[in-house]
Amino acid sequence: MRVETLLGFARRAGLLAIGSQAAKTALEKGKVHLLMVSSDASSRTWRNAAMLAEKKNIPIVHYGEKEQLAERLGWSGEVAVLAVTQEQFARDILRLTGKDGEE
Repeated sequence: MRVETLLGFARRAGLLAIGSQAAKTALEKGKVHLLMVSSDASSRTWRNAAMLAEKKNIPIVHYGEKEQLAERLGWSGEVAVLAVTQEQFARDILRLTGKDGEE
């Protein structure tokens, strides 16, 4: 299974917080199991997400590009940050990206 497929399933199931503010809110509520930041997000976006992830001990990965992520999720505009709010989806995505156990 591909990461994009898992993200599509998670989106339809309501298990993603899409966008920086939604991800931050989900993190503050303790609902996030993985943060994903597009590879073309600004360094400031990455730093902010990384600080939040570190504070909550949440894994974080670079994945895709903003326009690609938005298109694959059926989102208008761009998606630089998204949070996975279900543990099994997060584990599977980490495994598929080769980041399980690294960050």
